Amino acid sequence: SQPVSITDAPTTVNLFSCPLSGGSPIYVPSGSVILTPSRRLCALTKNVIFSNGETSSIPIAVSYDNNPWEQSAGDFAMSLFTGKGILCFPSGCQMSLPPLNRIGSFREVYVLASFDHSLSRSQEYARF
Repeated sequence: SQPVSITDAPTTVNLFSCPLSGGSPIYVPSGSVILTPSRRLCALTKNVIFSNGETSSIPIAVSYDNNPWEQSAGDFAMSLFTGKGILCFPSGCQMSLPPLNRIGSFREVYVLASFDHSLSRSQEYARF
């Protein structure tokens, strides 16, 4: 996992917040974006949508409990943040998302989606 860097000011104005749990996902453009921390479990994914309607989701980053965004596990997220990382500011965390493809039978989109997540006290203790 890449370290989170904290700096004084972001270099972009594309600011996005996570949707409410159960709400419609938010589509995020490629390029430099800032994502605000989320109280709920929120995931940024790259979704590949095939012409038959099937979708494949590739995890990129997550935020929860108002923590800064962190890189998800997996080869795609690792390659995406190699040498760049996620830069965090008081307003949110900045990352650069590569251009998306729309080729023949599939298209790609970046998606922010929130999920309900809770742990019992014993599950919380088991995490540590």
